[in-house]
Amino acid sequence: DALARQHGLTPAQLRRLNGLAAGATPRPGHALLVPDGVEPEGALEVSALLPFANAAPSRQGLKLKPAGAGQPQLKST
Repeated sequence: DALARQHGLTPAQLRRLNGLAAGATPRPGHALLVPDGVEPEGALEVSALLPFANAAPSRQGLKLKPAGAGQPQLKST
């Protein structure tokens, strides 16, 4: 909440700017986009153009899985 206020945003706007679900709480170390020298409303309009803006929540991703002979391989989850 404090970070959002520092940048002239509500917590909901900060989540929206970063493609986070309502009520989501970023963990320590989570990189967040914040408006820098831009009006918050303008930043929110631009964030709608980012790849995550319309992404559906998903549990799918990639994991690094050892591949037998010490060679890592990517595994879809």
